[in-house]
Amino acid sequence: MSEVLSPKNLVQAKKTIIKNTLDASETFLTSEKVFVEDKLRWVYETFFQRLQVHIKLKKPIIEEEDILAIFGNIEILYTANSNLYADLLALRMEGREALRDGLGKTMQAFIPYLKVYTDYIGRTKERNDKVEELKSSNKKFRVFIKINGLEK
Repeated sequence: MSEVLSPKNLVQAKKTIIKNTLDASETFLTSEKVFVEDKLRWVYETFFQRLQVHIKLKKPIIEEEDILAIFGNIEILYTANSNLYADLLALRMEGREALRDGLGKTMQAFIPYLKVYTDYIGRTKERNDKVEELKSSNKKFRVFIKINGLEK
């Protein structure tokens, strides 16, 4: 049997719900910041872009096909998540309520990019196998991995 709330308790319950939704929105923003700035950016700039630069300089560490096999659509993921984070941050700059109220619409616009993750995640084993293959067969790649802090 459900308890009937007094008007005072009802007001308090509503305040708690509002605070929790504001906190949840902030937590989502923070997790997106960490994902974009600490994870995706690190993979994209430290590994993907540097390997691409070596190819452009005609001093490849690995071939373009190997970069694609390892990183797949990382550029799309990085751009999409960076844009999502920027959109969320812009909402937050308008206030906590603006972030909470705009979160659904912002995520709705991002949904098509979630399909991109299906391919990326679905090929994780292939990607890891390619990295292991290159580490065992390519000294320049082993050194590159070590220099960039992926292995000790």
